[in-house]
Amino acid sequence: MTINNDMIVNLKFKNFRSYYDEAEFSMLAQPSVYNSGAVTTVSLSDGSELRLLNSAAIFGANASGKSNVIYALSALSDMVRDSLSYNQTYHIPLRIPYGFSLESQGLPTEIMIDFTVGDKRYQYSLIIGDAGILVEELSLYNKEKLDLVFKRSRFEDGNFELKLGSGWLSPTVELNDLMLLNNQLLLSWMATKEANGLQNVADYLANLMIQTPEKVLFTGPSKIAEEFFDECKSPLYRRFTRLMQIADLGITDALFQRHDDSDFNFPSSVPAETQKVFIENNRWEFNLVHKMDNAKDNCILPLALESEGTKALFRISPYILYVLENGKFLAYDEISTAIHPSLFRLVVSLFHNPKSNPKGAQLVFTTHDASVADYNSLRADQIWFAEKTKGRSELFSAQDFDDVSINVPFEKWYRSGRFGALPQFGSIDFIFE
Repeated sequence: MTINNDMIVNLKFKNFRSYYDEAEFSMLAQPSVYNSGAVTTVSLSDGSELRLLNSAAIFGANASGKSNVIYALSALSDMVRDSLSYNQTYHIPLRIPYGFSLESQGLPTEIMIDFTVGDKRYQYSLIIGDAGILVEELSLYNKEKLDLVFKRSRFEDGNFELKLGSGWLSPTVELNDLMLLNNQLLLSWMATKEANGLQNVADYLANLMIQTPEKVLFTGPSKIAEEFFDECKSPLYRRFTRLMQIADLGITDALFQRHDDSDFNFPSSVPAETQKVFIENNRWEFNLVHKMDNAKDNCILPLALESEGTKALFRISPYILYVLENGKFLAYDEISTAIHPSLFRLVVSLFHNPKSNPKGAQLVFTTHDASVADYNSLRADQIWFAEKTKGRSELFSAQDFDDVSINVPFEKWYRSGRFGALPQFGSIDFIFE
């Protein structure tokens, strides 16, 4: 399919968490018609086109560094969104240098993201040291050439130099009185200025949808409902209930009820703040409808009594359906936890079907479940590996292997160890010596 959309092209980072050397992750598709539904073609204003993947999977053993790709995206997005609220002492979330080398502690952390917004392609990069932001740079692609938009560089004395290039789109924005702390981004500041040509750029990076285990832990059913199902008659709600129906879980419908504050009664001894937290966490009541043995009557079960797999699908599917509806980006760490492999493949396949993904939404996920790449569901350029050697993580693609074609039988090769990125266990005897 050919559309204009906001999509990630490439990500590079260095000296971040378990990565000492530069890691590169790409969503560029190889020139192949194999499983073409997994590819979206983006047309740009400079006359060029990009073929971008709609999904990509990162495999690897525990503690291999696969999650840190997601964390790099999350920290960058958080910083673009929130940096104007940082005070002078706030620690920059991207500044977590590689920890197993004294040398790396003094080296800067670097990150670069290449992405499209509308019909333009941008490259945004940061270099961050212990003293704060050293370099912040945004460039605009003009075919294969990069036109500088702005570059903000910090001198050793703590002062900053701001350089504007031919790609600067904001001639009416006054920069003479620009006052930013050394941990605040110019791109965040530009997001607050009207009609400057860069608000959409900042908004895209600030609103990447990223789910890490920490975020999932604090994202209860009520929060999901408030974000996605405030109107239970919406298309998103209908698609959610239909997904639950076709997932072979025995579910025929999903019933949501939103409670008003007046529905809750507390003893007078309960503090008001405690009451408020309890109400917000329990404002929504969730029940799933099952057919009884006689196939006529229904049995209504609260979500709390459902299986862990059903609860996992309940947590994941609203995010999946939202980004598909709106053509957004979703990164999800350990997405397949508690979900049956066949159901997991179904969820991923939604991004490869023009009917379910007409706007070119993108999904990047980490998983241990290699079966998602079986049955011709993933191309080789969608498959990535994280592997740790002597404490340092390395990120590589299935395409890096000379004998790998676009339709390689990935699962068998991976489980046989041909790609590496498998856990290497010690002797059981060692535990009991």
